Amino acid sequence: MKRGLITWNREAWPEEEFRQRIEQIKGAMRRDGLDAVLIYGDANQSGDLAYLTHFIPYADTGVFVLPIQARPRLFTTHAYRNMPWFETITWVDDIICTNNLGRECADYLSLLDVPNPRIGAVPARSFPYPVARAVEKRLSCHIIDFTDPFEEIRVVKSDREQSSMSTAADIALESFRGLVSQLRPGISGFDIAAELERAARSKGAEDLFCFIEADGASEGLSLPNAKPIFQHASIEIVVEYNGYWTKLGRTVVLDASLKALGNGLGQFTDAYLKCLDRWRPGHSFRSLCQELSLRWKGPVHIQVDYGLEPYWGTYAFKNECAEVTVRDNMALYLQASTILRGGLRFLRTDTFILKNSKPRLITAL
Repeated sequence: MKRGLITWNREAWPEEEFRQRIEQIKGAMRRDGLDAVLIYGDANQSGDLAYLTHFIPYADTGVFVLPIQARPRLFTTHAYRNMPWFETITWVDDIICTNNLGRECADYLSLLDVPNPRIGAVPARSFPYPVARAVEKRLSCHIIDFTDPFEEIRVVKSDREQSSMSTAADIALESFRGLVSQLRPGISGFDIAAELERAARSKGAEDLFCFIEADGASEGLSLPNAKPIFQHASIEIVVEYNGYWTKLGRTVVLDASLKALGNGLGQFTDAYLKCLDRWRPGHSFRSLCQELSLRWKGPVHIQVDYGLEPYWGTYAFKNECAEVTVRDNMALYLQASTILRGGLRFLRTDTFILKNSKPRLITAL
């Protein structure tokens, strides 16, 4: 059940915040020579749409059309009977309900009367083909992938956004601590997921995901199942609060005979934290990979991704540990893993924000 953004707290999220975001996006549009951008959202990927509109379509879908010059318009497959609700959750006052998003978007864009228009789409990796095709055919243009520039702006968080991410992190931390006290050999992945769900929801989580890698399973992190866990498990919880997500993952040992591996876990964690503490604006993701490998003196696998959608790989994820550089107020997910003696794969997932030129680990556990 997804509960986020059902109402709009205008004091916490004033309309000016969204206006500023739109101006930033328009700046990138002008730089790339775009006349308009289409931002898509649905129940599974609402972050980009909500970022500019504070609107989540839930079981339906939506497209926000943002022209450089003309008035923006929001199209949704919701029924018109929901219009009174829309007025309580979004600043957008030009909303069209339709069962044909492609036709409506194309009709509206054609009114701009721009010859050979350049139209961008976000997120292009999952933008609905019928909508893109209808726009391309009507305007005789080619839709341009604008996902990377959009996400590069969105990943830099305001103080309000950082506060929501910190609350999501607190929920994840408290839920995980409560789970650890209940772990025992023979517990199933379903039991773990149920306890995390109960704890996180009771603390205010709007949505969450849980992934588990049990007893050295070869497939890595996956959805929970009924199989009992006897030795160790890597558990990752992803929590949403106020539309913002944090990730937290740790490896826990259930079998008392494996407690000796604790030293290895601690040594890897020390190396990881020392490397993370050295990150500053201008450093690359690759530099963290290289330094952690040197400090640990063993094989290390690292994935770094923007702190945005938790279940869609974003710009940074396309090249693991690429030469993408960190910036102040940037939010990132970081997952590091290695193989310890005895074949135990140790995993650690964190969310951090580069604040005042220093990394602030908001999932410290």
